[in-house]
Amino acid sequence: MNENVYFKEAKKVTFIGVFINIFLFIIKILFGYIGGSSALIADGIHSFSDLSSDIVVLLGLKLSSKPSDENHKYGHGKYETFANLVLGIFLFFAALEIFYYSFKEIFNIFKGGAFLTPAWFTVIIAALSILFKTYVFLFTKKVGEKFGSELLISNAYHHLSDAVSSFGVLLGIVGSIMLPSFWRFLDPLAALILSIIIFILSFNILKSSFDELVERSIGKEGEEKILKIINSVEGVFNPHNLRTRKIGSYIAIDVHIRVNKELNVTEAHDIASKVEKKLKESFYEKLIINIHIEPLN
Repeated sequence: MNENVYFKEAKKVTFIGVFINIFLFIIKILFGYIGGSSALIADGIHSFSDLSSDIVVLLGLKLSSKPSDENHKYGHGKYETFANLVLGIFLFFAALEIFYYSFKEIFNIFKGGAFLTPAWFTVIIAALSILFKTYVFLFTKKVGEKFGSELLISNAYHHLSDAVSSFGVLLGIVGSIMLPSFWRFLDPLAALILSIIIFILSFNILKSSFDELVERSIGKEGEEKILKIINSVEGVFNPHNLRTRKIGSYIAIDVHIRVNKELNVTEAHDIASKVEKKLKESFYEKLIINIHIEPLN
């Protein structure tokens, strides 16, 4: 898979997200204020955090697309990881803001403070948001999985969180409009529940990014798959000392293999090349592979 194709498609899908988030941010905030829906306003804040994260993603893609150089022998993939970390921080603070805003609204309602019943047209805005964000989620996730990009997949779930939040907002608004006045707290309650969902999402993204920055392995399941592939290559014996880590959308693999000690250098190298080729075919081309050859006793 061509690296230039990855960055081209990644930027394309992210720019689509940028334009949709700008549109949704404006109409949610505008019609939220006009229509008296605190949940829709909170959802607009969430869309703004999506827009901010899209900008971080674009910056991360630009930096990580730079080729390896004298000071970055493994390339610039960690910029992508760092961008993912910043994205998680954006989500966390967006959730914090929504939680504070909605809790204050609920407290005000139960104190007997003034509140508005959301206007009917806020339902249409929430429904539009669900449609747009579901489309962007599916499109972004597809590209992220195609190229094995944690950054794009995380951003896709950021879009999904906006779609889920809009669904909660839709239920809250409908409940506030159709049910008796006591139930009007459903609108800010929907925003409060949304903030908790975003907190969980941000934690998962932050954990994933932190694990990558501290060089955590790709996990037992992935490493077992790697060893199975290596063992399937004829002439390879006892693969060991396997070490793996993520570098942005790359996987780095270091492994020792044993080959027949009667082989010459060229024959041993050919076996190592077959191992490398099979790994790239079984995973994807964005692998960094180092194979150490040892004689079989």
